[in-house]
Amino acid sequence: MSKHERITTGRSDTLDYLQSMLLQMRTLADSEGYDMVAYFIGMAYTETVDISRGTRPSSTGRNSIDRKN
Repeated sequence: MSKHERITTGRSDTLDYLQSMLLQMRTLADSEGYDMVAYFIGMAYTETVDISRGTRPSSTGRNSIDRKN
């Protein structure tokens, strides 16, 4: 397996995990009546699905300095 294949597999595994956790959190927030929290978690879930499908970039294009602040 090449380095690129390992990175791609790792990213895919990470996105799968994030999707699973976000779906569980959204379900919990819904069941407890936290509508706004469920909405924002749902948006994060949608982002991970879009990234997995390749319909949205995985980065916003901000540089690392912006991320630290």
